[in-house]
Amino acid sequence: MTAPETDAFREARKANGSKARFVPGKLMDEECLIGLGEFDVVFCWETLHRLAEPARGLGHLRRLAGERVVVGAEVQREGVVAN
Repeated sequence: MTAPETDAFREARKANGSKARFVPGKLMDEECLIGLGEFDVVFCWETLHRLAEPARGLGHLRRLAGERVVVGAEVQREGVVAN
């Protein structure tokens, strides 16, 4: 499932005069990636660890990113409950 662009994202982009774009897609679908071009920064959250081929997914991210790839995942320590 792909998350939709939110109203908050659109409002923040407009308020900051940003050229940021929200581009949903499927990281492992090479047909989806064709023609996207290169981005200054690519954010990838809660994705790589779920892939059967995470190294391949990271390679796709690297091809999309001109300068930076930001990868994130929530970490939960054993015995700690997040609120």
